[in-house]
Amino acid sequence: MVKAVTRPYRDYNEDGFIIEDGFYVVMDGATTLLNGQASKDGSIAERFVNYAKKNLYRFYKESNDFLEAIHRLSRESYHYFNISSKIPAELPSMALVCAIEKKNHYELFIIGDSGVAIKYLSGRYKLKMDKRVKALDQIAVDYKYRNHVDFKDILIRHRNLLGIKYQALIPSLDMVYEPLIFKVMKNKVDKILLFTDGYFSMRDTFMITKKNIDFINHDLDKGVQRIVDVAYQDKDMVKFKRLKVIDDITAIKIDCQS
Repeated sequence: MVKAVTRPYRDYNEDGFIIEDGFYVVMDGATTLLNGQASKDGSIAERFVNYAKKNLYRFYKESNDFLEAIHRLSRESYHYFNISSKIPAELPSMALVCAIEKKNHYELFIIGDSGVAIKYLSGRYKLKMDKRVKALDQIAVDYKYRNHVDFKDILIRHRNLLGIKYQALIPSLDMVYEPLIFKVMKNKVDKILLFTDGYFSMRDTFMITKKNIDFINHDLDKGVQRIVDVAYQDKDMVKFKRLKVIDDITAIKIDCQS
C-alpha cells in the first residue's frame, strides 16, 4: 500500500510527487531568487517540478538508470525552459528523493534537503538526509533573528553555492550529480517514508513529534494538519524560528509488507 499527501501554502505548489510501478519520487522545488517572480501560471519552480513529474519516470524507463535519468532531466529542462544563465540564484532548483523497487531490495536516492525515513521489521529505524542545506538554512535563520533585517542577500549567496557546497537538481548542461545512494532489503523493511523538508518541519522546526520513530509512524494527513495548525498559531514566527511561516508539504509512505 502506498499513501501520498501534498499541500501547498500558496495558490501554486512547488512540491510534487511521482507514483509509478515500483517508482516513487518526492520533489521540493525552489524558485529563482533573482528575476523569478511568480505569475498567474505559478512559479518557474512549480513548472520545473511539473516538467519532472511528466518526464522523469519516462527517462528512467528508457535508460533503466536513475543517475542517467536525472542528468537527462537536467539537460533537457535547460533547453525546454530556454535557460541562458548558469548562475544558480537565477535558476529554479529541486530537492528530490526517490525509492525504486527491485526484485529483492529498494534503491534509494537523495539529492538536496528532502529525506528518507525507514522502519525495519526488527523495530529499528533510520533517518537519512543530506544535512548540508539544513546547515546553510540555519545560518540564514540565525542571521534573520540576530539582525532583524532582510535576509534575501544571504539566501542568494547560499544558493550560489549550489554545486559547490551542496547539491540540488537544476536545469543545466554540465552539472554532475552525486546523490546519496543506499539500499534496503525487502525482507527487512516495514515502511519507507519519503518527505520534503516541509513535512520534516513536524520533527525539526515545530517539534510535533519528539522522536524519529514517532515521525515515521505518524499518519500523513494528521501530520500535515498538525503542521498547518502549529505554523499558523505562530504566524509571527516568534516561538519557532524559521524563514517563513510554512512551506509546501509533501510525503509518500510505502508499506513494504502489504
